[in-house]
Amino acid sequence: MKPNKPNKFMTAINWSTIHATKEKNLFRFFLRILSLLYGLAIQFRLVAYKTGFLRAKHLPAHVISIGNITAGGTGKTPFVAMLA
Repeated sequence: MKPNKPNKFMTAINWSTIHATKEKNLFRFFLRILSLLYGLAIQFRLVAYKTGFLRAKHLPAHVISIGNITAGGTGKTPFVAMLA
Protein backbone atom coordinates (compact mmCIF):
# COMPACT_ATOMS: atom_id res chain seq x y z
CA MET A 1 0.00 0.00 0.00
CA LYS A 2 1.43 3.39 -1.02
CA PRO A 3 1.24 6.32 1.38
CA ASN A 4 -0.74 9.28 0.14
CA LYS A 5 1.50 12.05 -1.16
CA PRO A 6 0.27 15.59 -0.53
CA ASN A 7 -0.38 17.35 -3.79
CA LYS A 8 0.67 20.94 -4.48
CA PHE A 9 -2.90 22.24 -4.40
CA MET A 10 -3.63 20.91 -0.91
CA THR A 11 -0.25 22.14 0.35
CA ALA A 12 -1.06 25.66 -0.91
CA ILE A 13 -4.49 25.56 0.74
CA ASN A 14 -3.02 24.44 4.07
CA TRP A 15 -0.33 27.15 3.93
CA SER A 16 -2.86 29.89 3.14
CA THR A 17 -5.11 28.71 5.97
CA ILE A 18 -2.25 28.84 8.46
CA HIS A 19 -1.15 32.24 7.16
CA ALA A 20 -4.70 33.64 7.36
CA THR A 21 -5.11 32.28 10.89
CA LYS A 22 -1.92 34.03 12.02
CA GLU A 23 -3.11 37.33 10.50
CA LYS A 24 -6.53 36.90 12.10
CA ASN A 25 -4.96 36.27 15.51
CA LEU A 26 -2.75 39.36 15.17
CA PHE A 27 -5.79 41.44 14.21
CA ARG A 28 -7.76 40.06 17.17
CA PHE A 29 -4.87 40.88 19.49
CA PHE A 30 -4.75 44.46 18.17
CA LEU A 31 -8.52 44.86 18.62
CA ARG A 32 -8.30 43.42 22.13
CA ILE A 33 -5.68 46.02 23.10
CA LEU A 34 -7.85 48.81 21.65
CA SER A 35 -10.86 47.43 23.52
CA LEU A 36 -8.97 47.44 26.82
CA LEU A 37 -7.77 51.02 26.27
CA TYR A 38 -11.32 52.15 25.42
CA GLY A 39 -12.68 50.43 28.55
CA LEU A 40 -10.02 52.12 30.66
CA ALA A 41 -10.92 55.54 29.21
CA ILE A 42 -14.62 54.94 29.94
CA GLN A 43 -13.80 53.96 33.54
CA PHE A 44 -11.77 57.16 34.00
CA ARG A 45 -14.69 59.17 32.61
CA LEU A 46 -17.17 57.52 34.99
CA VAL A 47 -14.90 58.14 37.97
CA ALA A 48 -14.46 61.77 36.90
CA TYR A 49 -18.25 62.28 36.91
CA LYS A 50 -18.71 60.47 40.24
CA THR A 51 -15.99 62.51 41.96
CA GLY A 52 -17.25 65.80 40.54
CA PHE A 53 -14.19 66.47 38.40
CA LEU A 54 -16.56 66.51 35.40
CA ARG A 55 -20.07 67.88 35.75
CA ALA A 56 -23.20 67.44 33.67
CA LYS A 57 -24.33 70.57 31.89
CA HIS A 58 -27.93 71.63 32.50
CA LEU A 59 -29.52 73.37 29.54
CA PRO A 60 -32.31 75.97 29.73
CA ALA A 61 -34.55 73.94 27.38
CA HIS A 62 -35.70 70.34 27.04
CA VAL A 63 -33.54 68.12 24.84
CA ILE A 64 -34.86 65.26 22.72
CA SER A 65 -32.33 62.77 21.39
CA ILE A 66 -33.34 61.07 18.14
CA GLY A 67 -31.78 57.70 17.41
CA ASN A 68 -28.20 56.59 17.60
CA ILE A 69 -25.66 59.10 16.32
CA THR A 70 -23.61 56.40 14.57
CA ALA A 71 -26.51 54.70 12.81
CA GLY A 72 -26.88 56.31 9.40
CA GLY A 73 -29.69 55.92 6.90
CA THR A 74 -32.44 55.17 9.38
CA GLY A 75 -34.64 58.19 8.68
CA LYS A 76 -33.68 60.41 11.60
CA THR A 77 -33.50 63.62 9.55
CA PRO A 78 -37.04 63.37 8.11
CA PHE A 79 -38.36 62.52 11.58
CA VAL A 80 -36.66 65.56 13.13
CA ALA A 81 -38.00 67.75 10.30
CA MET A 82 -41.49 66.45 11.07
CA LEU A 83 -41.08 67.23 14.80
CA ALA A 84 -39.80 70.76 14.16
